[in-house]
Amino acid sequence: VMKKITAAIFLWLIPAIALSATTFVWQQPTTNTDGTALTDLKGNKIYCGFATGDHTIIKDAGLPAAAGEEARYPIYSVITADGVYYCSVTAYDDNGNESGKSNEVIFPLDQTAPGVADGLHVE
Repeated sequence: VMKKITAAIFLWLIPAIALSATTFVWQQPTTNTDGTALTDLKGNKIYCGFATGDHTIIKDAGLPAAAGEEARYPIYSVITADGVYYCSVTAYDDNGNESGKSNEVIFPLDQTAPGVADGLHVE
């Protein structure tokens, strides 16, 4: 009997000063789509892209937290190039059943430093 994981995963971001400190955060599901307890959660996949629903970057995040717990995964492990990203997360079980995608978060990633200051002098 094939079962599906409930897609009640909500994704949010914790922005920080440095890219290495920016984290995807979500709540792991606790039930399958048929209402039974989720006892075989195996992991999560993070989907990102440059347009809504167009997720060309897929990262298997492993199992960052157990069912029902808050999961965290570093953004820099998924994306590294500048741009505006649209990202969602899914959960999957031991049998490879994958949930639907979570809500989509949209955020800019800008690692480009400003130009060098010029004209320093003493008066």
